[in-house]
Amino acid sequence: MSRNRLVTIVLSFIFVVTLFFISTRIAHKFLDIGQEDMFSRPMNLDITTEDDKIMQGLWYEENGDLANSYKVFSELYKNTKAKAYQLKKIHLSLMLNKDLNVSASELNTLYAQNPNDKEVLKLILTLHLMQNKFDLANNEAEKLTQISNEYTDLEVASDAFLYSNEPNKAIEILKKIYDETGREDVALRIAIILSDMYGEHEQAIEFLKSYVQKYGSNQAIEKKLYEIENLKNGTKGKI
Repeated sequence: MSRNRLVTIVLSFIFVVTLFFISTRIAHKFLDIGQEDMFSRPMNLDITTEDDKIMQGLWYEENGDLANSYKVFSELYKNTKAKAYQLKKIHLSLMLNKDLNVSASELNTLYAQNPNDKEVLKLILTLHLMQNKFDLANNEAEKLTQISNEYTDLEVASDAFLYSNEPNKAIEILKKIYDETGREDVALRIAIILSDMYGEHEQAIEFLKSYVQKYGSNQAIEKKLYEIENLKNGTKGKI
């Protein structure tokens, strides 16, 4: 496998995981790695080349061993100074809540070099959310929506607005994605924000019913509708 191909894999891992991370990092949840199969055992390979080290670092991450993955990519960055490894190292430091001052300094340097680098923006945004610097996270989210129309980037921005208590902005972005894709997961997320987080049960019900009219029903949609209708009925008559 060529180095360029492996570096591409590294970059793709960073930001597929970043969206999931922003949504779950607030609750400090990590993967359960108590597996009984071969993946629960140490990796036994003859690690001799840079490509071997990349695969080793990714293997550790896939199996929940973020600390060893961080060590591998830190070493790769130290030896090569390649930006892909630096970004991966920073991403893992945020996941581990480790060496944040170092990561912040490196992100500031990268940002100064290119303020429109969306990969750097997303990591800075994540760091701001972790540190409860919501105004700063909002600023980065606004910039991200200006320089990218990719759905993954827009979802990251919507999460930032949501955690920064800007639900209208979050829902506006999610509705844009929904209108263009009809994605069920986005529809459910909008309903959850409306109902579970802000008590707008009627709006959530009408939104899900409109989804059913357009795309049909399924178990996940029906379950959420049932839950929200129960919540709505349970609040009737309450002041």
